[in-house]
Amino acid sequence: MRSRTYELELHRPKSDKIPFICHLTFTAAGGEYGDLVQLTFDSFTLGRFESFTSDGCPDGALQIAEVERPQVGGSWCGTTWTPAIYYSETNSVVVSIQLLRLAKDQAGYNFDFRMEYKFLRKQVAIVRYGGGEF
Repeated sequence: MRSRTYELELHRPKSDKIPFICHLTFTAAGGEYGDLVQLTFDSFTLGRFESFTSDGCPDGALQIAEVERPQVGGSWCGTTWTPAIYYSETNSVVVSIQLLRLAKDQAGYNFDFRMEYKFLRKQVAIVRYGGGEF
């Protein structure tokens, strides 16, 4: 089975829709439909990154959580320059996006979000699990 890749894009919210909070849940159905989730963040600008402190993402951030896995924290903000790929360990992933404020001037574009996702069978996820028996 060849897994199909789906594209997803979120548009910059209007100022009267701030704060903008979006939770995207990706769940693999199992069997021939896949057991794991692969997320590829193609283009990502979410706020700005200021520092590695608790207030390092003042405009908003992205968080990833997996069902049945402990929440380990961590947020991403700023701009990605190359695609970033995330492989799940479970069949369900929640991507939470929070944009708390827009850039003060229109030249300061602080939101762009394009990603792809697909569902993988565990047997073909050899990068994550190796090529042995499961």
